[in-house]
Amino acid sequence: MKKRISILLVILVMLGSTIGVSADDQIGGVYEIDHVTVIFDENSQFSTDKQEVIANLLVHPEYGVAQANLICALFGHDNISETVVTITHKVNDTSPRCLQELFTVTSCNRCGETSTERTGYYYITCCPAD
Repeated sequence: MKKRISILLVILVMLGSTIGVSADDQIGGVYEIDHVTVIFDENSQFSTDKQEVIANLLVHPEYGVAQANLICALFGHDNISETVVTITHKVNDTSPRCLQELFTVTSCNRCGETSTERTGYYYITCCPAD
């Protein structure tokens, strides 16, 4: 099962690289930001705007900002959780060169507060040697 998922993700990355996907040009829940591919589920509960924010947060976690909301303070958060995959390209000089990470992303529909937790990682072969 893990091999099938890995093969599918590698194919998605190859297609995404061929098409030239960027954060401004999103196709099918796949974002390419600074040598990192962020892949959302095809049937993601997150809107495309929220996917872009999450993709940027996963690539640049230092830019994450916690937001406050009176409604959430009174009634609690209305959270959505989903698994998101990132592939960081050319991490190693030799094969396997790329790092694939699985994140559980939780985001509030009311205030936009988003948290990420890395739940797994492994190295994959997706980039040819230079």
